[in-house]
Order: sequence, then structure tokens, then C-alpha cells
Amino acid sequence: MLHLSVEERKRGIITASSGNHAIAVAIAAQKFNTPVKVVVPKNTPKKKIEKIKSYNVNLVMYGDIYDQAEEKALELAEKKGLTYISPYNDKHVIAGQGTIGLEIIEELPSVDMVLVPVGGGGLISGISTAVKNLKPNVKVFGVQPETSAVMYESVKAGRILSLNEVKTSDSIADGVLGGVIKEAITF
Repeated sequence: MLHLSVEERKRGIITASSGNHAIAVAIAAQKFNTPVKVVVPKNTPKKKIEKIKSYNVNLVMYGDIYDQAEEKALELAEKKGLTYISPYNDKHVIAGQGTIGLEIIEELPSVDMVLVPVGGGGLISGISTAVKNLKPNVKVFGVQPETSAVMYESVKAGRILSLNEVKTSDSIADGVLGGVIKEAITF
């Protein structure tokens, strides 16, 4: 929010999320009195939807999978002149996620390995950047559910794969389900 102009904040922001990122964006938007629209997949857990709604956002439920919700959010951003805040393809968001890496090193100074859930790659980008800058010998591993290993399969293929190219299904780890847009900075 701090990197947005006053005009951008006045027009409003939009994001796509399966829940956690939406809540963080909504909290930040409230602090700046910025209108926020959140697009979530229709299968987002009810508890997350209730939590998101509690922050007075304009909630749009769209698509069966995260990628469809993200496409809709990007379309609405363009159509309505809103600033899109990506949960993984935004250097400011990644820097914010990196503070988790700082906390890990501060709280666990003898840590030698960090496991990070991977969806679009933003969280691991931020955490690994911070951890590796402070302690280069720490191993950082990304983990994905077998049922939605889009980033893993993309790395294996040497290119970003779409959800249509990777066999996926639901997982209790709904926050890391989904694919990666073609221009992702996290790949």
C-alpha cells in the first residue's frame, strides 16, 4: 500500500486470493481507507470467505480454480482502473513475505533448513531471499501438495505450465493450490 500513489489508493485495489492474501490486503487497505475488491474461487472454504467479508471488502466469487479467479481479477483491474496486487508476482509483496525469513533467523539462529509451502512462488521467494542473505548455508526447500504441484512440474519442464497441463485436485492446503501466470517473476 505504501508504494501506491494517493490517486491509486483512491481508485481502489483488487486482488485474487484463496483467502490468506486477501485478508492481508484487506487489513492494509483499511489502514489507508482504500476500497478493495477481492476475487476468490467458488470453492474457497466458508470460514475464509466469512473472515474476508469481515473486513468490508467487495467480494467476487469466480471460477472453479484459483487461476480463473486471478484472470477475472486482472480483467476487472483493467476494466475498472483498479491496481492489482498479486499474491506472488509483486516485488513489494515478496519483500513483505521476506520478513518471515528474518523472523525465522531471529527466532531460530541455529536453523539449518527451512521448508516453505509453494503456490505461485512469492512466499518462498521472499523467505529464501531473506534467509540466504543472512545465513547463506541454510537450505531452503519448497513443498507443494502432490495434488497441485504446478510450480514443481513447471521447474521440471523448464517453463511455466498452466493448470490444464498439470494434473491437479483439491487439497487441505488450499492456500497453495493454483498455477502461475506466464510472466511470473517467481519462476
